Amino acid sequence: GALIASRHYYVVILPNNDPGSEMILAVIRELPKDRFRVLPSMRFAYFCELMRNAQAIIGNSSMGVREAPFLGLPSLDVGTRPSNRGSAPSLLRSDAFDRNTIDRFLSEYWGRRFASSQSFGRGDSAKSFAELLNRPDFWDRPLQKYFVE
Repeated sequence: GALIASRHYYVVILPNNDPGSEMILAVIRELPKDRFRVLPSMRFAYFCELMRNAQAIIGNSSMGVREAPFLGLPSLDVGTRPSNRGSAPSLLRSDAFDRNTIDRFLSEYWGRRFASSQSFGRGDSAKSFAELLNRPDFWDRPLQKYFVE
C-alpha cells in the first residue's frame, strides 16, 4: 500500500518459487499496471544498468544488502530473509507491514546516493582471490570441511 500511495514508478522482478511466493505473486498481480512494470526476469547486463539508474531498491534479495550498498543505492530490506547479512548507511530494514518505516524510506532515502559501502569488498575480489591461491599456506590446509560454531 505504501508503494502504491507513493506515486513512484517501479520495476518489479518476479520472485523465485520459494515457499510463500504464491502469496507475493497474488499481490503483484493486483498492482497498478501504469506504475508497476512486472518482468519475469532480466538479463544480468540489463539488471546492472537498471541498478545504476534506479532511485532505490525494495525487496528481500541479498542484492539489496550487498550490491546496492556498494553502488551507494538506497535499499529497503523487507522481511527476515536477508537478516544479519550486512549493514550500510544506505540500507534500511523493515517488516512488510511496518508502514511508518516504509514511508520513511520512500521520503528520506528515495533518490539519494550514498558513499559506497565496501563492507563486502572493494570490487577487487578476483585479485584478492588469486593472491590467496598463490599463498603456499593455502595449499597446506586439510581437504576435509570443518565448521566453527
